[in-house]
Amino acid sequence: MTSEPGAVSAVFGQYGQRPVPVAVSAGAEEPATQGTRYINLLTEWSQTEESRGERLRYTRQYSLLCDRRTVLRTLPPGHCCPVQGELLSAQSASGSLKAVVREASSKGPGRQFLEVWSRTGMTKSIDLTALNQHGKVYEDGECLSLCLSFGPRTIKVLLRRQSC
Repeated sequence: MTSEPGAVSAVFGQYGQRPVPVAVSAGAEEPATQGTRYINLLTEWSQTEESRGERLRYTRQYSLLCDRRTVLRTLPPGHCCPVQGELLSAQSASGSLKAVVREASSKGPGRQFLEVWSRTGMTKSIDLTALNQHGKVYEDGECLSLCLSFGPRTIKVLLRRQSC
C-alpha cells in the first residue's frame, strides 16, 4: 500500500469521478392506463470534477410505470440539472413547486436566498440575508430539513433542526 501523494491522487481521481447518489424524493403519482400509474423520482447526485477541484451536485428525474405492487417499466431518465449553491431544497407533495435555499456570491459573499420554483421557472426569490431574521442557514444534510406548507395564497417555508 502506497501513501505517495501522486498515487493517492490518481486513485481518488479514478473513483471520485463516479457519481454518488445523495438523495431521492418521490413526486405525486400520475394515473396511466389499465390500472397503472407513473411515479416520478427526483434524485440528487454528487460527482467530483478533479480539474476544478470541486464537488458537483446535480439532479436527475426518473419515471417509473407501476401497477399495484411492481415496477413494470422505467422510462429513460431526464437530463441532469446542476444544483450548485443549493444548501437545502424541498418539493411540494404535488411536485409542482420546489423551494430552494441557495447561497449566491454574485450579490456579495455569503448572501442566501430562498427561491420558489414552479415547472415553468422561478416564481419568487427572497434575500434571507437582507431579512436578517434568523442568521445564516447552514447545510447540514441529516440534521436540517426544509418543509413546505401551502395555503390558498401563501407558501410557508419551515427550516427545522432534526435530532441527529
